[in-house]
Amino acid sequence: MNYTIREISQRTGIPASTLRFYETRGLLPRVKRDPHGVRVYDDADLDRLGTITCLKNTGMGVGEMARFMALYEQGDATLAERRELVRAQQQALSARIRAMRDYKRHIDEKLEYYDLACACGSEAEARRLRCCPGAAPAGERSAG
Repeated sequence: MNYTIREISQRTGIPASTLRFYETRGLLPRVKRDPHGVRVYDDADLDRLGTITCLKNTGMGVGEMARFMALYEQGDATLAERRELVRAQQQALSARIRAMRDYKRHIDEKLEYYDLACACGSEAEARRLRCCPGAAPAGERSAG
């Protein structure tokens, strides 16, 4: 099936300007043109955009994506090299996921702290309760 740049943009959520950028950078090197010079995309271009979007969303840069897509165009002779590019991307993504989990843990702890501070009415009281978990809230302390 054939698609206009507008249809591809609507189907993928990729702005037309980005599609043109991908074409100039070699990520979409074979976009056909009709007799009037209007871009005509096909299902293979749509599949390629799915791969590009995945690579982009996992943090791969445009240069590396262009390299990957150029290797893809060369066929089976580049399978091992493409596998290594994907493996490197997988490792980089795994490292970013680990870092994000650490950030989430930190944010979870902050939220827990602020929930306690809001319930206590002050950060000082929240810090005291976190420091001494068995301590009674300030309003409940016995005069001793």
